[in-house]
Amino acid sequence: MSEHEHGRWVKTPNDELLRAHPHLAEFLPFLDVLNAESPRGRVLVAASFLDSLLHETLRSFLIEGKSQDQLLSGFNAPIGSFAAKIALAAALGLINDRERDECDLIRRIRNKFAHAVHPSFDDEGIKSLCLLLTYRAKPYGDVEVSAEGSFTSAAVGLISNLTNRAHYVAQARLKARDWTR
Repeated sequence: MSEHEHGRWVKTPNDELLRAHPHLAEFLPFLDVLNAESPRGRVLVAASFLDSLLHETLRSFLIEGKSQDQLLSGFNAPIGSFAAKIALAAALGLINDRERDECDLIRRIRNKFAHAVHPSFDDEGIKSLCLLLTYRAKPYGDVEVSAEGSFTSAAVGLISNLTNRAHYVAQARLKARDWTR
């Protein structure tokens, strides 16, 4: 995967790669969707994908059943919001502090884009949040990285990190225990 001059990520189709890493089957099409979006759409799509990855990670860890569903899904689910999923995943050790902070910054940027009539990566508040992203592409040589490029590279990097997390977390899934003994 490489970045071209407009700060968009490009994938190269590779069936062998997908056979070796089947968890990338959702990640690679996500890149196509991300590239096709407007700046606002890019923020919303990336945040939504992260929210979904955290949802699946938590689902893979919690005891299966009705309680899990009530906590994570549906109207007024206690762990239904992006913020709650970030906090719980961090509290359970399913994401590290850096991943938590990055998710939270992306959530804050998403909120700015979702709640403003004319949001822009040129807005100082959004630019300053983008500069705090640690997974972002950094300027090098004569190459400057825009706020949009910083956001996109950070989101793609974090999503790449978390893409297979649910698989590994499922190996340590909680199990119901009898506490009366």
